[in-house]
Amino acid sequence: MHCKYNIDITDSVKFVKDLKTKPFVEIDGEHIWSLGYDTKPFDDEYEPPENFPNCCGYHKSIVEHTQEWLIKFPDCCASHKKLKTKYWFNKENYKLLPIKVVNELSYTENFIARNLDSDLWYKNITDYIEYSIESFGVPNIGGDRYLANLEHWLKNTEPTDFELPENKREKLLEFIEKLNNPGKKVNTDLNILHTTFQKWLKTFPDLPFFKKLKEQLKGKMPFNLLLYEPNHNRFTGLTKAKIRTQSELIEILINSTKNLLGAIDTPKLLSNGLISDKVKYQIDLLNEQHKVRQNQLLVDYSDNEVKYVKIIKKWLKNEKSFLSELQPLIKNYNSMPKLFITEKREAFEKPYLKVFLRDKSKIEETASLISSLQSVKKANITENAEKDITVYPAKTYTVDEMITEIEIALDSFLTGGTLDPVFEDKISSLSEKGYEDILTYIRNYGKNLEKFKSLYDKFDEEGVTS
Repeated sequence: MHCKYNIDITDSVKFVKDLKTKPFVEIDGEHIWSLGYDTKPFDDEYEPPENFPNCCGYHKSIVEHTQEWLIKFPDCCASHKKLKTKYWFNKENYKLLPIKVVNELSYTENFIARNLDSDLWYKNITDYIEYSIESFGVPNIGGDRYLANLEHWLKNTEPTDFELPENKREKLLEFIEKLNNPGKKVNTDLNILHTTFQKWLKTFPDLPFFKKLKEQLKGKMPFNLLLYEPNHNRFTGLTKAKIRTQSELIEILINSTKNLLGAIDTPKLLSNGLISDKVKYQIDLLNEQHKVRQNQLLVDYSDNEVKYVKIIKKWLKNEKSFLSELQPLIKNYNSMPKLFITEKREAFEKPYLKVFLRDKSKIEETASLISSLQSVKKANITENAEKDITVYPAKTYTVDEMITEIEIALDSFLTGGTLDPVFEDKISSLSEKGYEDILTYIRNYGKNLEKFKSLYDKFDEEGVTS
């Protein structure tokens, strides 16, 4: 059986207003209550000891001590005294609490004994302990007595019917210690986290790369940024996750800023034509750079938030600088005569490429070069209205990969680029030994060639014979 929670709305007008005006509505724990639920051993083989709980002095004492405490309850302490002001409180609902405490303890003892050898022993046992504690309701009445007796049992028991290794005993005791002393509670306001995230989102420039992201997340909050790794408890059926603090969220947003901006490859976007109007893009960058600067003056950013603002500012500056340096180069490139054109085509659902040359005298040489490329299966000179080259991709290459390789090769070949050998007069900088070593290698190479008659039978002392 899972817990049935009751929520009391004490100020319905404020509650409805918050629902309309805030992303999240907070309900104070004071207004949530539950009488808990009955648990089960989760083991078909469980059998209570004979005459349980009067089977032994230990179990009998648990019932007696809990009964003594129950007589004073709720006047036992200041926090429990407050229960008397709650309309739903009735001490009669807790009269079976002594039996519940000892039952929960017995079920847990049995569960620990039967799960210690499991690979998931720690998760299974700690989840079962949480399930048992939560069964005492909200506020949790009696759960502390169950936990104190479980801690006592773990510290002092020397079981005879199963083995409890010391390292596992210590780990379970550490878990109980954390439940008893959870440390300083940090109140995290989800509305503050929502505002923090939206501020970050609005800071991003209104550029095409971020348009979809900003539209999808406007007014929303990705919970994977808010929550630590969630833990599902199969016994309670609940999934819990610790919420990050505002400073932790900002650290994630700083790293997300770097990742998002780092994923933008401007040179590739330009070459693929995804930034078609370069002048407009430069104007957009200038506008967004101004907007981010203004926001830094007018928006209340914390010291940590300013870190992602500075990253965005620097990225915009770098983009603007890159485009400024690139613009004259593009202008010069566009003014140069086009030495070749590639045209992607398809026949019978098989893609191929046409290459058209400005200088037709180089067509055979060019076709030979293209044929030698790794991405090319074959390159044929085609006689149409004018000669062109038809190229087919190799099996393991796409036509786009082939185009890239061909264009790089032809840009270099047709403009006398890096495929041409470059000879420089550097002999004077060689040492005497280096010079002699080169001559020795040349002599040895020549002697080895003399072994192959086919390489020299057309030569005489003066040169080539006819």
